[in-house]
Amino acid sequence: MVTSLVIWRAAEHRRVLAGNQVVAASAGRAITAKMLGYSYKSFDQHTAEVSALLTGSFRNKSVKAAITVVKPLAIENQAVVVAKVSEVSVMSPGDHPGVRILAFVDQQTTSAKLIRAQVDQNRVILTMSEVDGRWLVSQVEAF
Repeated sequence: MVTSLVIWRAAEHRRVLAGNQVVAASAGRAITAKMLGYSYKSFDQHTAEVSALLTGSFRNKSVKAAITVVKPLAIENQAVVVAKVSEVSVMSPGDHPGVRILAFVDQQTTSAKLIRAQVDQNRVILTMSEVDGRWLVSQVEAF
């Protein structure tokens, strides 16, 4: 009886982790596309929307970098970046509260300084944290 209970609890824990991975990966896909795409015309609105998808100290760092570094360049260059996530994969399930996600992203940039659109292929690792029932980004690493 005790052995059955231990096995059942372990299986239930694996099911919960697998469910969290699916939901975190789905949220990570949507957030990555939103976070890495922007338009110089609506940059402040974009920053506010993305800020709501981030958590912890990463939120403050990201907003500060967006406003002080990215926004001036986006406006100067009249840049529009469209981000499309081609694939996401769970790297390590981790236990609550985080799941690490690898995302493959194509960013198409148009700007006043480019003759034609430029496509950059990027990979990012997101740490997704569950906060009040929502999966939010608590860290991003580019490589």
